[in-house]
Amino acid sequence: MTAPLRNQAPLSRRAFLQLLGINLAASALPFPFQAAWQAGRNWPDFNPADLPPRLLDIYERLPHLVINRRGTLHLRDSSGIVLGPIPQTRTHWNMDRDRLVDRLDSRFPWAIVLHWFGDRPDFEGSLEAYLRGFDGLRPVSDYITRTSAHFLVGTEPPAVRLGADGIGIVQTQQADDDGTPFLASHLQGLDIQGHLERKNYFVRAYYTLDQAIPGTHSLLQDFFDGPFVDPNMRTLAIELTGGDFESPGGFPPPQQVANTVSVVYAVMKRYRIRAMDVLGHFEIQLGKEDPGKKLLSLVRLMLGILALCDRDALGKELVFGQFADGESDPVQAVQNYFQAVRAYLLAVSTPKTVFEWEILSQYNLFMDTLSGQQTVSASTDFVLPVAGGLQQDGDLFLIPDNHEGIDYYNEGRSDVQLITAGTCLGTRILDDPHWNKTALFRHYQADGASFLSIYGNMAHTNGLAAGIQLPSGYPIGTLDRPQPNKPSFLHFSVAYGATWETDLQYHPTPHPNSGPVWIRDRYFHPGDFLQAHLDDRSAVKPARFHKPGQPHHNFK
Repeated sequence: MTAPLRNQAPLSRRAFLQLLGINLAASALPFPFQAAWQAGRNWPDFNPADLPPRLLDIYERLPHLVINRRGTLHLRDSSGIVLGPIPQTRTHWNMDRDRLVDRLDSRFPWAIVLHWFGDRPDFEGSLEAYLRGFDGLRPVSDYITRTSAHFLVGTEPPAVRLGADGIGIVQTQQADDDGTPFLASHLQGLDIQGHLERKNYFVRAYYTLDQAIPGTHSLLQDFFDGPFVDPNMRTLAIELTGGDFESPGGFPPPQQVANTVSVVYAVMKRYRIRAMDVLGHFEIQLGKEDPGKKLLSLVRLMLGILALCDRDALGKELVFGQFADGESDPVQAVQNYFQAVRAYLLAVSTPKTVFEWEILSQYNLFMDTLSGQQTVSASTDFVLPVAGGLQQDGDLFLIPDNHEGIDYYNEGRSDVQLITAGTCLGTRILDDPHWNKTALFRHYQADGASFLSIYGNMAHTNGLAAGIQLPSGYPIGTLDRPQPNKPSFLHFSVAYGATWETDLQYHPTPHPNSGPVWIRDRYFHPGDFLQAHLDDRSAVKPARFHKPGQPHHNFK
């Protein structure tokens, strides 16, 4: 496969003048801070037609937005012609606080914070209802106040006039005459003491991630470890209609995701805000969940895609620039950014959450296309892990509580089969409780989400080694009687793909003290998983293959 990442062609005269105009506008910004960026870096571009279907659907819905010198959001058509300003309906908070002292603090760089409104089932969902929510007095900590945001983003395609069908995008604050935004009331005070007690694991995740992917940094770290400034004075707030996006079926629709990405990108470019400084409310104030970890990660992923497809070098610098020093390869910096998006989600959530996000984002399929390497091969043909009939007379999933798999018993000697095509991650000899040999494989669903299959308590393995790709039904090992009068059994489990990074590369079985919650965040119910894929019982018949080499017993 040819990688769609490629170096840009020379800029046309029109594109050069557009870029020059952007640079001149940057020099006229009403505040001294500007994110550092290197002009002339040879960034790659990307063909959006190569996107996986779900990402392409979002990309094709992206509205064309720009914020002018006065800080007003405008809608453009696909050719760049400005259609007009997005509807603007100011909150009481903004009308009451539009003095010089209320302008965002220009001594420090700014961030963007995403929220969800938290609609209840009986909420009417009109613009008036959302404004009542902003304008109503409510207790926050030990005082009574109103709330506010700079933009409200809904589920409908945006327009320059408010329609009767619902909310697209509304600007809920008016900036100062020179374009500087006024503060919004959307964040409580920072819990500095909690951070000193290492309770804010989001901040720690950025520090840890920088060791693996240099350049990973967020203003969240500066909020808690830099000079103290009210975070409301350093952030622009974007409120999304709806709520509880992490719940099953609660994720926002593609148009709302597209609206959010476009507003964020326009704000980034107007005020020189980096993509890693697009934050979620939950990162700043522990105990909050909005806008959801999966949505924040998808927005960051789409910002990278939008920047790659945008001919504007400023957008690329704001997204990828922090991952590139003066000598580094821009293509590598791009790949590092996308890897950091997933790595951060894994650092602050669970393998189950990452798996769900991989389905929503088709991340692995996109990364395949980005790198030009074919690593994702969908598994469609499933078989049972042991040839012949199976008996589940031993421990089952979560019976006992720390049991992550199912023990499949079998009389006499029999082959252990690979349940579907996959790549071997290694083998190992384990002590009690799953003594003998264990093998672990990685597989991919058609949507690109990865999962693992683990086979324990085998008497022999058949020439397995890390990196070997094998087809469905391949005899990866054999079972044998461990002792006279005791049947052999296979300890079989299925895990979310990210469980390899969090746990299984270090030890392929849970700790004895692991409980049901810990296991459900990392493992499927193996019986239910197999049942869902074994709709053709004829697939149970064992396949026959040559068995190469001698067993290999080391995890790589």
